[in-house]
Amino acid sequence: MKIFKSLMVVAALSAATTVSAQSSIANSRKAQIQLVPSMASQQLFTKQEAQLSPSTTSGKKSISSVHKASQLHVGNVTDATPLAYSLALGAGSTRVCAQYPVDLLKKYAGCKITGVRIGLANTTSIASVEGWISEDPSATPVVNLAAGQSSTFEEGWNEISFSKPYTITGNEADFYMGATVDMADNQGSICTTDVSSVYGFLYESNGYWYDGTSGYGTLAIQIVVEGNLPDYDVTLSNFSTDGRYYKTSENDSLYFYVEFSSSGIKDIPSLLLQGVFDGDATKSFQLAINETITGQSSALKQGIKLSEFGLETGQHSLVLRALGTADGTAMSEGSTDDDAVASAFAIYSNGATRNKILMEVFCNQYSQTDSLETEILERMMSTRSDIAPVFIHGDFFGEEFADQNALPVAINYAMSYGLNMVPTMLVNRFMMPGYETIDLPLTFNLVGYSGYVNEIVNYINSLSPAFCSLTVKPTSYDEKSGKITIEVSGTRTGDFNKIFQNGAVTLYLTEDNLLGPQDCPYAMHDDYVHNHVLRYVATADFGDEITWRMKTPPSTTST
Repeated sequence: MKIFKSLMVVAALSAATTVSAQSSIANSRKAQIQLVPSMASQQLFTKQEAQLSPSTTSGKKSISSVHKASQLHVGNVTDATPLAYSLALGAGSTRVCAQYPVDLLKKYAGCKITGVRIGLANTTSIASVEGWISEDPSATPVVNLAAGQSSTFEEGWNEISFSKPYTITGNEADFYMGATVDMADNQGSICTTDVSSVYGFLYESNGYWYDGTSGYGTLAIQIVVEGNLPDYDVTLSNFSTDGRYYKTSENDSLYFYVEFSSSGIKDIPSLLLQGVFDGDATKSFQLAINETITGQSSALKQGIKLSEFGLETGQHSLVLRALGTADGTAMSEGSTDDDAVASAFAIYSNGATRNKILMEVFCNQYSQTDSLETEILERMMSTRSDIAPVFIHGDFFGEEFADQNALPVAINYAMSYGLNMVPTMLVNRFMMPGYETIDLPLTFNLVGYSGYVNEIVNYINSLSPAFCSLTVKPTSYDEKSGKITIEVSGTRTGDFNKIFQNGAVTLYLTEDNLLGPQDCPYAMHDDYVHNHVLRYVATADFGDEITWRMKTPPSTTST
């Protein structure tokens, strides 16, 4: 049948859990700022090594990294974070900012933000800097929660006080700390760091905001918080296990990773952590960190043998909590919301045979690297037959960059998956019990790792075992009505119901050989051939719940 030469049917299995684009995790990862595709010809900044040294210029005040007794410097970077790089701005005015998680801001509710601190280099070329905070820097007209301006600077950290302090309510929708830098020429620089942070560096150009984190790191900017702050306060973050699934017949060591830092006035002399499985106090352990905890984030990776805790096949949780100092000193916590972190995982005995590796590529016709990703993917598919590609086109950059192959569902998917870059590839995404959004084993940019694509795909595939084998078969096509009948069938393992309450099947229809525009490096092509394009989702966006039929046991004859 002719239609099947261009149409492909792809089925994906996930847990039957309702997913909403309005979930708290999705919203915390989605910036209000409208991001647009980066252009190859655009050279706004020049990355250069920052040569920072104490300033001796008369009249310029040195900013110490030591706080007042009632003051903290809060941001994606700390006072101790090295200012490793600087970005030379063009002459004129440029706005830059970094998003700060509102969940972390809430712990300072009732305190005042009195200003911002920003790292600067080559300051003789900087005419003035306005520091500001905002819930939406892309709003027209610009609305700041607070702002202040200065015209005297030195190399390194500089503090800009607000004309009127802002009181943190704890109900902020989104939160950005930023600066507007006026340059006499293109020699002055703002500082960045090698610290990784989502939306840690955003810059405005010609009315649009660009995510520069992947190219420039994290902006060296902080807010100055003053108020009734605790002496000892600890923050646990970035907690993760080395896998989501553990097989009973293999090595049962679960390794977890956690970051911790002091968010109070004083350094913490030591830290005592407790881990609890499934909320059962009899299945717990303690770890003592006998080192000083400062504002600079430190990390711990620790292995735990699961067999020692009597955990059965099925889904489980691990909660890690800070109890206090290792020697029993009580904490004077300002907030306990960030003293505990949790992760979900599952233990299984047998997996199923995976028929295909699902590769979902989120793309747009105005993303210049899409064509490069297509070439790499096609090259990989020429050497292996186990790939099921789905190119999900979406209007991720607004109406001005509308994609003719875009589907509205693409935005819903991207928000729920927590994506912040296009193109992005997801391999075997799945829903994990205990998580509010799709849990991604790994996402990556094909272009950046073009020489290792096969190895990366194989590795990701090994992280998430299959618990159900699906077969997709188009059974008939009515040329008059255009109706296609598709049969999806499969079998599940014995561990399926122990890990998932039920399953859901998402049915994709993709099409090849679609001619249309595509922005490629250095040129826009009007007759580009688009393949594997998602044209229709034949089920609910996140799948229809599966109805399982129990096999009839074979008959027996007694003699």
